[in-house]
Amino acid sequence: MENHSWRDDASRIRSAGICVLALYFAVQFVHSDFSVSAVLGALFLCVCAAGSAVLFLRDRAWKTKPWGTADLLLAIYICVVLVNFLRVFSMNRTVLYYLLILGSSALLFWTGAPAGRRELRIAKWILLAAAALVAVLQILYRFFPTRVSGAMFSILSEDSRGYNTYLYSNGYGFALGRNIGYTAAILVTGVGLAAAELTAENWKSRTPLLFLIYWGMLLLQRRGEALASTGLVLLLLVGRFVWVKRTGRPVRPAVIAAGIQIVCLAAAIALIFALPGPNRLEETVQTIHQAEVDQLKPSQDTASKPVASPEQEAKPDGAAEHESSLMKAFDSIGNGRVALWKLAWQGFRTSPVFGHGWGSFAEIAPLSGNQQVTNAHCIYLQLLYETGVVGFLIVCGALAGLFVLLWRRLFSRADRGAFCLCSFSMYCFLLILGEGLIDNSIYYSHYILVLIIGLMIAFRSEETAI
Repeated sequence: MENHSWRDDASRIRSAGICVLALYFAVQFVHSDFSVSAVLGALFLCVCAAGSAVLFLRDRAWKTKPWGTADLLLAIYICVVLVNFLRVFSMNRTVLYYLLILGSSALLFWTGAPAGRRELRIAKWILLAAAALVAVLQILYRFFPTRVSGAMFSILSEDSRGYNTYLYSNGYGFALGRNIGYTAAILVTGVGLAAAELTAENWKSRTPLLFLIYWGMLLLQRRGEALASTGLVLLLLVGRFVWVKRTGRPVRPAVIAAGIQIVCLAAAIALIFALPGPNRLEETVQTIHQAEVDQLKPSQDTASKPVASPEQEAKPDGAAEHESSLMKAFDSIGNGRVALWKLAWQGFRTSPVFGHGWGSFAEIAPLSGNQQVTNAHCIYLQLLYETGVVGFLIVCGALAGLFVLLWRRLFSRADRGAFCLCSFSMYCFLLILGEGLIDNSIYYSHYILVLIIGLMIAFRSEETAI
């Protein structure tokens, strides 16, 4: 009887892994702001992962654990990262920190017990509370920038103060720590969770939360995350209608929930454009419009140009000008990403089979003209550069396998609550893939946490087993 009690206690402790990851994700800005906190934070996560592994081994849980394909695919990704890191081993603190977070999170995923309703509820509310607090910070910062920055600067490091001063001069919102991408990750995760769980029954409590977090995310002025989260929320709505049709459930509640979400998002977007002050979303629209106008100018002026010779016709000036205007507009919107992408592609061509090793892009990134950047802002190009075609195909195969597993898990759930939770897991996964087109997503430790949390909800939760 005593042995049974010990096993139950150990299982409950191991089921809290999702709460540990959610809490670490919510306060990770503290670790990125102060170097001492980074060490202590990583140590805390390592201790939790090690404790879960010890309990897993002590109770011989591997004998009864149903090892699945998701475990194998995650292990394959980690092996690719480790092999390519060891090839060019260096004491790069950023890469070492990434490996610690990746390894500890994966260990919690492998050795953790399925999360119960209580653990899952705690993890969800940690994520929603963190997103809501960050959203409130962005709203207050928009209306009272001097007061908010003064209060926040009293608790942030000197580097973070300088970083936020730079962001403010460029029209961004307030960043926690020295990574505005992490701040955006908290908000987009909250948007996905609030949207996935909004139904016709709980809309009165979830609609204000969705509006608050989504509005705060727009006020942060991160266009990539805004576009990705908006598109994915709409995609989740389509997925919900497909699920309703497959399960034969009434369509009306899904229509009500979808209408509420669309109105909520539209109201937040309209409010952004109505408010005075910096609006990088509006600047993007104007830049694209100006590029279209510039595209039309050459064709309008062709009548006044002399007739071209056959040699000149082979290289039409209009096409070159069209391409140049579009490239300039895109580079303006992308904040210098084109130069980074060119570097990654050129570097890949010098070692196309096995690449240059994990973390090696940071060595050539300053050649783009930006001395602060260390990543290519496109995970696919950076994977090609660092792991070559071999590593790229293995990683893409693992990601494709996870997508198939999540897809099957999503549309095989009979319970609506389980479907909503799996929808959030799919949202997290697609967010990383979509955001990776123009940013570093999977190369950031906070997105690794988002990925593992999503996988835990889908494959290590009692509620999604229904």
